[in-house]
Amino acid sequence: DTSLDLGVVPFDPINATIAPDPGAPGESSRVRYANINFSLEIKDSKKIEKVQTIKIQFLDALLSILGKKRFEDLTTVQGRYVLRSEMISAANKLLKEDLVTNVFFIHYMIQ
Repeated sequence: DTSLDLGVVPFDPINATIAPDPGAPGESSRVRYANINFSLEIKDSKKIEKVQTIKIQFLDALLSILGKKRFEDLTTVQGRYVLRSEMISAANKLLKEDLVTNVFFIHYMIQ
């Protein structure tokens, strides 16, 4: 049997400033925030420790990704799908293998 057991790696909640909304003419721009809690699904539960070793670098990459997103980018179903794809790509790049298969959002609030 060559099937692998899936694993889940939980992360602490993260708060990040996202790209500000350009205010209406004469108004200052509005600062926006993302508050998310998530877990990464990996295709081999035996490699959870490997994911633990890149947590700090991954969170740094995630802050960079979120900082470039606008409110409108994060509040649609398509926007969440794109963010999920970017998170998977960032994690796998740091891991140097296609280990992360999904992102589970436990809490997702954009304000």
